[in-house]
Amino acid sequence: MLRLGSMVKNNGIIDSKVYREGECWDKILSIQTTGKEKIPYMHGDAPYEPTNYKVLKRLADSGYITSGNTLLDYGCGKGRVCFFLSYLIKCKTIGIEYNPTLVSKAYENLSSSVISDNVSIVQEDAANFKVPVTVDRFYFFRPFSLTVFKKTILNIFESYEKSMRQMLIFLYYPATSYIEYLNSRRTLEQLDSIDCNDSMLLKDPYKVISVFQFNSN
Repeated sequence: MLRLGSMVKNNGIIDSKVYREGECWDKILSIQTTGKEKIPYMHGDAPYEPTNYKVLKRLADSGYITSGNTLLDYGCGKGRVCFFLSYLIKCKTIGIEYNPTLVSKAYENLSSSVISDNVSIVQEDAANFKVPVTVDRFYFFRPFSLTVFKKTILNIFESYEKSMRQMLIFLYYPATSYIEYLNSRRTLEQLDSIDCNDSMLLKDPYKVISVFQFNSN
């Protein structure tokens, strides 16, 4: 385990000037999530690509997630989102992953991580997963097909109807069709768009986290 010593700030967040690379955060968290690889799925191979730590830091700094929240990460891969946000914010997290290869690696990270007490990993098809009423934050990064995405959102709505609560959906690198679908739901409204570009030059319009909130009105 990498010892942080005096390089940790008073608020527990590590100076980003010192730890900029994903490999360093992996060492801090005692997990392995870096690198790209092809993962077999039912409809062919798909690249494994975790959310950049800098993007997750933007989300953590947004104030939309607190220690009292529970975040559900759909398509969690090896669990980076869950471990990182649980570490920085002290929130509870649940990772949902369908692919057995990635689930196995997520479980390995769960065994080695310094923050495993607040993290759960579940092997399940997102379209079939029943959302616990304790969950109030939802994260998607380049999610599955639009058909599966719609079924997943309906599952979230079912959970909301069982127990109405303040709920937020975070959609990183969102395709237009996904944004249009969420905007078409009367119970949802777009609250914010968190810019995750590192430079003012050559901005990627999709490199944002779109934030949607449930509106009971």
